[in-house]
Amino acid sequence: MPDVSWWLLYGLTLAAQVISVFARVWLFAFVAYPVCWLLGWPTGQLETIALAVALAPLAWSLLALVWSMDWFTRQRSGAREPSEREQQILDATLALLASDEPALPRRVSIVVVDVPDSNAWVLGRQVTIERGLLEHHALAAVLAYELGHVKARDGVHTLVINRLQFLPSLLLDRPQGHGILRGLLRALTTPPAASWR
Repeated sequence: MPDVSWWLLYGLTLAAQVISVFARVWLFAFVAYPVCWLLGWPTGQLETIALAVALAPLAWSLLALVWSMDWFTRQRSGAREPSEREQQILDATLALLASDEPALPRRVSIVVVDVPDSNAWVLGRQVTIERGLLEHHALAAVLAYELGHVKARDGVHTLVINRLQFLPSLLLDRPQGHGILRGLLRALTTPPAASWR
């Protein structure tokens, strides 16, 4: 049975996205019309393009309900497939968990991030484990906890909500520094007095 509270939260989030869609259409038009005018390009299809750009995060989010694209989330986290030795450790741990709790998912995608920390998370239908956890005494407990998230589809829910913000964040929040539009948005939304301090 689907979790009604999650669907309610997602519905409210989508309703709030209506405001974001209008803001993205306005921002696109604010930037595109002057550029087209300066370059002498026709502006006949800009409204259609603006709407497509504005609805892209919403479509990307809804797509996650049916297709989590695990390879994409793996690339974003810098994860890789487990080595043969790591896979043996995971298989032994999964077998131990299956004998203890048969209701846990048995077939799950597990990838490894090459950091010495001992952490794990679920995004989409994929469990990501940091390399240090493979040698940690709590591997079985942490893996059981994360498999509970897989069973409850928490990772899919998180991915769906995160994707509403993913495409805009490519333009706004780059890990290497400022996003393409961050300066423009800051200039448009920061009161002059705040920028003088």
